[in-house]
Order: sequence, then C-alpha cells, then structure tokens
Amino acid sequence: MINIGGIDYTLYRDYDRGNFGRLDLNGKVAYMRARVDIALVQPCKVALTVADKVHVGLIVATTVCAGISAASTFQHGQQAPGGQDRAYFTAFVRDYMHPCLQGPLVDPTERRVASWVDWMYYRLRNGLAHAFAIEFGGLDRVQNAYVVGAGGRFGEPIMDLPTLVDDFDAGWNRMLDQVLQNPVSQLATDFVRRFQQVFAD
Repeated sequence: MINIGGIDYTLYRDYDRGNFGRLDLNGKVAYMRARVDIALVQPCKVALTVADKVHVGLIVATTVCAGISAASTFQHGQQAPGGQDRAYFTAFVRDYMHPCLQGPLVDPTERRVASWVDWMYYRLRNGLAHAFAIEFGGLDRVQNAYVVGAGGRFGEPIMDLPTLVDDFDAGWNRMLDQVLQNPVSQLATDFVRRFQQVFAD
C-alpha cells in the first residue's frame, strides 16, 4: 500500500483501476518504483535468504530477466515489436546497469555472445525461459566480484546472483530518476505512454 496524492494505492492493477488517471508524472514514477520493489525486488531478496536450503537461483534470475524486459518497455514507450526483444533488453542493460556488463565475453558455442550483456540475453534470459538451463556459464555467489570470466567450476563464466538483483534494482531506479529529472524528455514521454498502456482506467 502506498499513498500518492491523498489516495491509497494497493499496487495491484485491478484494485487500483479507476485512480490511475489521478496520477501525475511524479505519482506514476512513485507508483512504479513501489510496485517493482514490492513485486520483484523484495521477493527476489527474500528468496536469496533461503538459497542455502532451497535452490532459488533459476527463479530469481528468471524474475530479474523478466524485469529487465519489462523495464525496457517503459524505456521505449511500448512493448517490443516482433524481433526487437533483444534490442530492448540489451538497451536497458547497456544504459542503466553496471558498465562491467559491456565487457567482453566469448562463448565458444554461441557466436552471438561477445559481451556479458549478450550472455545475459542469450544464455541467461533465453536459456532459462526456453530450456530451464543456462547452457554456458552460470550463477553463483562470487566473492568481491559481479562477474568472473572463467571462474566457474568448469572454467565457464559466472555471475554473482545477489549483485544481479541489486544491479537491476539500481538501474530501474536510475531510469526513474532520469524520467523525473527531465519531464519533457523522450524518456519521460515514453515512460508515460507505456504506463498508460498498461495501467489504464
């Protein structure tokens, strides 16, 4: 529950319908900031607290990848057109997540993978969505690093899962901050357009 402009919002779309039109730009950003935190970021962080007892890595990584895809639609003002999923996904990672993800990474079995962001799209997002598996590389807890090029048990790249969650959270909030910093920008226009497509009264 969040109060915006004197109105209590549950952060559930169906329950809040009828009040979305009352939200100005600041209200729309506050709503989305709270919604993504309570529906995606905090559940991932809670799941990670039981990672030693239950294997939550695939659930958390799949959720974060879905979050990146969703965030990219607010960055671009629309759902990704056919064939543009990769461009949208990688644009959000490139523009708002940690710069180390632009670093080189070679996948000997996938010629399209030349950087960590490529690996995230083809191996992490698509691998988990289409095969329940990351077919090259993996996720683990990494000491003092976000990504390690060949540090896995089998000499494959690994990414620190808690850092991935934090990085997405920071990137999403960085994008929302930019929306508020320049309300007449293309980013703000696109954010509002996507908000109105999804959260219509």
